[in-house]
Amino acid sequence: MSSSAADAGEELLLFQAAADTDIPLEWGKRTEIMIGVARGLQYLHSEDIIHYNLRSRNVLVTEYYNAKLGGLSLAAKLCCEGTTRHCQPMAYEDPEYKRTGKYCYGLQVLECLTGRHSFSFSDDKIQILVGQVEAGTITVKDIMDPRLEARYASEWFALALRCLADNPDDRPSIGDILPNLKGIT
Repeated sequence: MSSSAADAGEELLLFQAAADTDIPLEWGKRTEIMIGVARGLQYLHSEDIIHYNLRSRNVLVTEYYNAKLGGLSLAAKLCCEGTTRHCQPMAYEDPEYKRTGKYCYGLQVLECLTGRHSFSFSDDKIQILVGQVEAGTITVKDIMDPRLEARYASEWFALALRCLADNPDDRPSIGDILPNLKGIT
């Protein structure tokens, strides 16, 4: 990545595109990426910055599988003293913003586990899936990415389900999630 300034005083970021963007990843690499996404979200939330656009296309991965959050053009800082750049007035702030971020993180984990893009899951389908798993009518193995060849940790699926809870109050905070991720392989 390199940075340069444009004539208008606007800073631009330039990225080198990956040669092959559809490389199936082994489980260990997927976990590294998802831990990196959680770290990025935790940092943003600690700075009272809301991402608003967390999805797989906005997770940039370095050659060493470090995750970087992109798509921050919609990001907003909660306290905008002295600047209005990329900020929204507090009066219009969604009180569920951090809970929404956790939901989006759950979608990213689910996508990582299943190998399916999250747009293939509607909110109704997700809640049906959660209900089926909780009822035992389907198992984690039934929906996992077959390229993983059964090499995954079911704790990640349990985490995704908690992040996707229908009731936002039941979703764990990113601060609660991150310490537990390092022990899951």
